[in-house]
Amino acid sequence: MAYPYTHVTRSNGTILTATIYNTDHQNHIDHNIPEDIDDFSINAAEMQTATDPGEVGSESLATSLSEELARLRFAIKEMKGTAQWYETVSVALSQVVAADPITLTNKTGAGLVAGDVVAIDIANDSAVALDDTLSSVRRFVVAGASINNNAAGIFYRAGMVPMLAQGAITRGNWVIKSATTKAVADSGFNSTTHSMPVGAIGIALEAGVNATVGDVFMLEGPSVAAQARLANAVAILGRNAANAANIELLKVDSSDRTVLGPGSTANVIIAGQTRHDINASDRIVLPVGADKWAV
Repeated sequence: MAYPYTHVTRSNGTILTATIYNTDHQNHIDHNIPEDIDDFSINAAEMQTATDPGEVGSESLATSLSEELARLRFAIKEMKGTAQWYETVSVALSQVVAADPITLTNKTGAGLVAGDVVAIDIANDSAVALDDTLSSVRRFVVAGASINNNAAGIFYRAGMVPMLAQGAITRGNWVIKSATTKAVADSGFNSTTHSMPVGAIGIALEAGVNATVGDVFMLEGPSVAAQARLANAVAILGRNAANAANIELLKVDSSDRTVLGPGSTANVIIAGQTRHDINASDRIVLPVGADKWAV
């Protein structure tokens, strides 16, 4: 039986007997259960009522069950990072733990939504800022929910993280920061055959569609020096000195294990230090001239 439950209506002049008295009160006791108590959602506005319970030392105490529910709703909404306590989140709370969350302040100048990719802000304490440079080498984090400008919120920094895509992204490819604001793009290099590109943020776990959010395994990669032991047909990537694009720098040939170049003449800078050339035979040679060890 749901609220309101019924009871026997007594007429004027009815003699109050022990049976009537006990039966009527037992009826109230029997129906004093959650299924028969009135709700706190008479309409959408009341359903959305949520009250901040305060912090330790500044508690806002409830004085009724409805006020207690309003405070619990606020806590649920705060944990989920949604506008309303009952909204579906873009990522399960169990995944939030796996995604290594951190609380930072949004200093981008505008609101963020779940999946937005932003950089650690070096101008403000514990904050994030925009960096929409293609293949930027900044340290990036991802918004876990809607976060207003100048407000603190949860950001993900490692693990399986939903990210906003720019253009098509191939599952298994390295992803880098896109020039499109708050999005990542496909690097064009597969994680099984190429080392982590300069500026790589992670590996796409699913095919990405433009302007949608898809899962990326977000990680910090090893240094170029740690990648020097090449497996068969695996390439080390470097950055082109002219346009900062990622290119194949070294690759083990699948047949004779010869270290090859990218297949064309190019000047490449590794870690901002030594410059060298790839000759017409796809072999690494030192450039001729006074700048053979240019830095």
